[in-house]
Amino acid sequence: TTQSPSYTFINPGTFNISLIVTNDIGCSDTIMKSITVYPLPTVQTRDDSLICWGDSIQLFSQGSGGVVSYQWSPDTWLTDDTIASPIAFPDNNTTYTVVVTDTNGCTNSNSLQIVVHQMPEVLTQGDTAIIIGEIINISTYSQPGVTYLWTPSYGLSCTDCPNPVANPLETTLYTLTITDSIGCFQVIVYVLIEILEEYTIDVPTAFTPNGDDVNDVIYVKGWGIKELVALNIYNR
Repeated sequence: TTQSPSYTFINPGTFNISLIVTNDIGCSDTIMKSITVYPLPTVQTRDDSLICWGDSIQLFSQGSGGVVSYQWSPDTWLTDDTIASPIAFPDNNTTYTVVVTDTNGCTNSNSLQIVVHQMPEVLTQGDTAIIIGEIINISTYSQPGVTYLWTPSYGLSCTDCPNPVANPLETTLYTLTITDSIGCFQVIVYVLIEILEEYTIDVPTAFTPNGDDVNDVIYVKGWGIKELVALNIYNR
């Protein structure tokens, strides 16, 4: 009932469209024309894929229905964005979309995602020195999807965690091996803990164990004390 209506064809084929025009005194005329609706080209791509950082992968697109051109986007990290199967080497997760055009100028598209597994990060405090008997945390950056292995196990609270507490009594070189979950990377770092054999000892000259929570407890303070052999307390 309008002069210029719109219509969306959901199926291809040839359709006869008629228009009947009537004036205000009842006279009418009819015109009929054919409209050809072309089918959309079909396009298939490879499945979403996972690659290691630094690797490449071939993007695959197969079009049918008289496809004459391909256009990939984004066009970054591609050997050629106008061919059916370019090589992609993305630095991070990227969703690629390909648009195909057939001989009739009709277009269709499909997308795929390339997930890029990144190299594990390694952040440690580096080599250090402690006085014998001290403890130190030799933590590294904790991240999901990786495993940790510290060697040797000597003086460590754990060997498969990112943040072990170390209490070695002699200079020790620790090796940390970080492996990601899909086997892309294995990163190895070293942490040297040097032990300084320095010793001090201090004991208060008096204490008052009378239950008033002031100086009720006596204990030995110092560095490098492995074992307290004896502690004698005398009254006045």
